[in-house]
Amino acid sequence: MRPDILERWPQISAILDELLPLDVEARRSRLNALPADQVALKPTLERLLAGSSDAARFFDQLPIDTQVAGDARGVNDPMAGSQVGPFRLTRLIGRGGMGTVWLAQRIDDPAQLPVAVKLPRIEAASTQIAERFEHERQILAALNHPNIARFYEAGVSPEGQLYIALEYVEGESLLSYCERAQLGVRERLALFLQVLRAVQYAHTILVLHRDLKPSNIIVTAAGEVKLLDFGIAKLMDRDTQRAEHTSLTQAYGQMMTPDFASPEQIRGEPLTVATDVYSLGVILFELLTGARPYRLGRGTRAQLEKAILTAEHPRPSEAVSAEFPPAARASELRWRHALRGDLDTLVLKALQKSCAARYPSVEAFALDCERHLHGLPLLAHAPRRLYRVGKFVGRHRIALGAAAAVLLTLAISIGTALRHARPQATVTSVSGMSARALLIGASERLRGPFGQPPSVQLDRLNTVAGLLRDVEEYDRSAILSRDARDLAKKHALRRSDAYVETLIALGSVERVLGNGAAALQARDESLALLDARGDHDSLLRARASVNTVAQFAQDPDREIALIKQGVALYERRYPTDPGYFNALLVLGNLVRTEQSPAAAIAYFQRAIDVFAGVGSRDYANLGASHGFLALCEFAGGRVGPALAHYAHGLELLERHAGPTALVTRLHQGNYAAMLHQSGRPLPAQHLFGSMRDSGSDSDPTSVDFDAAVYEAAGFVDEGRAQEAQLLLEPYSDTWQKYGGGYVENGERWVSRLALAQAMQGHIAQSRSTLSQHPTGTSAGFAADAAWVELAAGDLRAAAQWLHHSTASSERPPRQFDAGFVSLVTVASSLALRRGEFQQALQYADQAAAHLRDTAEHGGFPYLESMALKAQGEALLALGRVQAAATKLDSAVSMMRSLHSTDSPWLLDAIAASSVACSHLNNPRQARTLAAEARAMAHRHSSLAAPFLVHLTEAERLLR
Repeated sequence: MRPDILERWPQISAILDELLPLDVEARRSRLNALPADQVALKPTLERLLAGSSDAARFFDQLPIDTQVAGDARGVNDPMAGSQVGPFRLTRLIGRGGMGTVWLAQRIDDPAQLPVAVKLPRIEAASTQIAERFEHERQILAALNHPNIARFYEAGVSPEGQLYIALEYVEGESLLSYCERAQLGVRERLALFLQVLRAVQYAHTILVLHRDLKPSNIIVTAAGEVKLLDFGIAKLMDRDTQRAEHTSLTQAYGQMMTPDFASPEQIRGEPLTVATDVYSLGVILFELLTGARPYRLGRGTRAQLEKAILTAEHPRPSEAVSAEFPPAARASELRWRHALRGDLDTLVLKALQKSCAARYPSVEAFALDCERHLHGLPLLAHAPRRLYRVGKFVGRHRIALGAAAAVLLTLAISIGTALRHARPQATVTSVSGMSARALLIGASERLRGPFGQPPSVQLDRLNTVAGLLRDVEEYDRSAILSRDARDLAKKHALRRSDAYVETLIALGSVERVLGNGAAALQARDESLALLDARGDHDSLLRARASVNTVAQFAQDPDREIALIKQGVALYERRYPTDPGYFNALLVLGNLVRTEQSPAAAIAYFQRAIDVFAGVGSRDYANLGASHGFLALCEFAGGRVGPALAHYAHGLELLERHAGPTALVTRLHQGNYAAMLHQSGRPLPAQHLFGSMRDSGSDSDPTSVDFDAAVYEAAGFVDEGRAQEAQLLLEPYSDTWQKYGGGYVENGERWVSRLALAQAMQGHIAQSRSTLSQHPTGTSAGFAADAAWVELAAGDLRAAAQWLHHSTASSERPPRQFDAGFVSLVTVASSLALRRGEFQQALQYADQAAAHLRDTAEHGGFPYLESMALKAQGEALLALGRVQAAATKLDSAVSMMRSLHSTDSPWLLDAIAASSVACSHLNNPRQARTLAAEARAMAHRHSSLAAPFLVHLTEAERLLR
């Protein structure tokens, strides 16, 4: 925009509001009658009005960030009281370049709450504006989030006036609210997180905002954020995740608020989610500093655009002025200190000039904001050990202080005992030592003689063994528990409660270490001792009953019965003991793994419900409860509740157990797998990547193995076979060791590696891999193995795998079962190869029906796209070409948003769609699709022949 317009815009805007509704003659008269102090504006006004017949030219000259709050004077506007569609306009509440916003009441139902009605300036006769209006209506109709102003309806009045009715939000802008309430740094960041969640939601349904700014963010009196005006948002292309470019949207490409525009917007380049990330970074910068990243005084728009493209941003901590921090809350020095470090880092990452250097998604941006609030290391930081240790200490300052006091007392006691035993011994200094180091030192000294009564020694051994378990020093904990057991036997303490507690602890730690026989022996001995003395209802009995060793027991039903007895005992006699919560968690997990996820949901929910009532401080296990509940919900097809539970659970785990603790990493892997399966590959890969950064390449754990299997499984679903193979092959010599702990992942390692090899055309190698686990019978294993044999061309072997699977494709399960969908999908492909076209369609329809009837709509897009593809192929074979084309088109569209561009699944679907187009006398589209599939096949010439069946047919039809 020209500087002369920008500098005097308030006056120009007010006059334009009067002139735009007038005809040419009336405008001329009004311009000739301008008062002396406005005469200088006449040339500018004439120039603007001369372009008002062309919407694109007119709006390109106007600033977007010019909405003014309505006041009582709005009731005197000529339109006040008039009717637009079913609404009566009552008061002008906003004005901007695109038009006006009115407070309005529905005429046919006055009892309804008032709404905000947007009225675009240009009449519906303008084709471009009508198209733009319809585009905005489609976008708003798709948005349904508590932090986004709700869309009610849209239309065109009999007079040709376009209108959009939205939720009327009473409140004030984000910056105004924070300043009036004198919010501190943490409070501002917490409020900003609501904005991030709203924008991330919009991105998940492929909507960019493109004009994010504080005036579009309203905060209600209750402190709830409402995001307004997706009016210049663009729907993102599902293939590229970039905004579509039509002639209309290109004409409006410059309609943005320059202060919050990204470099790519200034350059007119295609926009992505990174565009909104940048604008959000500018908002957060201003929210935390009271200034914008570029201080240009009264510079021109050209100067601003140049700064956005080339200038370096100051650190937020350096941009705070003495006038900004709310006086009642913080001094400038304290405010700067609060911003220095993590907040500087995350804001500047969002403001990187390069899209690739910014946060990959708003979700990643939000995750780092949350991690900062909880004192966790930022993912934007390099994983430096000293930085992570510093965050841990800050997060657990109080807890570590208390622990240090206990350990100091313990160290003094140990030192005193050592002096009695060996007069020359000295007390080990605890200054500067970590809690873990203190415990390790204590464990080494506790093994010597102390000259104390055996009962005292037994208590101390049990105490330190328990603390060592808490810091995951399981080997050392087991050594002390074994010493405690031997001490009790030597000194005839076997009938004491302390000995039973020793056995309970020993059973737990031996179980973690995988020592099944020792764990079973310790647990069963504890129960036998309680039985021998007739103890059936003590708290000790309850604890012993829930100390399950089910993974090593021959009778899991007995294990479940024992835990249920313990849970019932807690509920009846000890309902306020923290052990009640843990008992429910243990029972839920055993029911989940041995019976069904659906049956376990009630136990996990009870555990969460009783947590506060029993006074437990075990927030890490509370997080695990949310995580396991999420797994059960997801297994039942309920994706939304599952993701919500897991997000909360991981927040608790990372805060209280630490981001690199074994239990946290276990749930991070599960959550990442869930994100991927539900069609969110980017945040899933981000989380998998952070797990690799915090893991150990030289000494991987079972959690690292599981995460590799989950990530590789996702790559296979996407068609990224080579990447899957690279993740899995490092475990070629150890998969049986790691797979022994969780059999399903052992099977999955074999079947996914075999399928990845087959997808690349390495058939002999693939079948050799499959032979390493000839007894795999899970549905997922059978489906993968059948695909391998189909790739090898052995239809009989593929049928045998399906026949021997424990999941029958003849009787659809009543609850959601992802394995069943995979089985019947591959069964459909097998039937198709056999020429059993009707049977193929029946299997494909079963897969689609099961997803429709038992799972959340759109919750499992990989499975859904494969089912659509199978239906389309079967219909095509049966000659039902139109129906086939519809299914295949949907499958291709969905796969484009999920799959690698070289995915064999996508290649096959595109080729099949090409064949359908040929039969429908659409040779141009058929050739385009066939050429795309041919190019994909050429890039991967080793693809197995079965993935090229439709390509061969497509090319034949086009000759």
